[in-house]
Amino acid sequence: MLEYEQLRNDGEPDAGRERLDPRLSSYVMGRVKLMENMHLVETLYVQPRLTRFADVRVLNETMLTVEPNERFTFSMGFILTYDADPPATVSRFDTQLRSAMGVKF
Repeated sequence: MLEYEQLRNDGEPDAGRERLDPRLSSYVMGRVKLMENMHLVETLYVQPRLTRFADVRVLNETMLTVEPNERFTFSMGFILTYDADPPATVSRFDTQLRSAMGVKF
């Protein structure tokens, strides 16, 4: 993929930085059936910058999905992201807890 990044102009050391870089975007996904109506889904995305492989972005998403019946789905998940070269005021790591409900028609 081709990525264009432009940082805002503020008082930080990297203010206004612009960059156009190619990144390799790949992922692997696994799904384990825990019970008849319960699955654990793991997805790992890796995006190294092709001009500097040490600049990598990683996203790991773990979701537990429960289907109480054929119409409804409930998911709970944990997401961990890593950026090897973030802007000056941004942490390398970020986490999220996510829940979702779905309805099938």
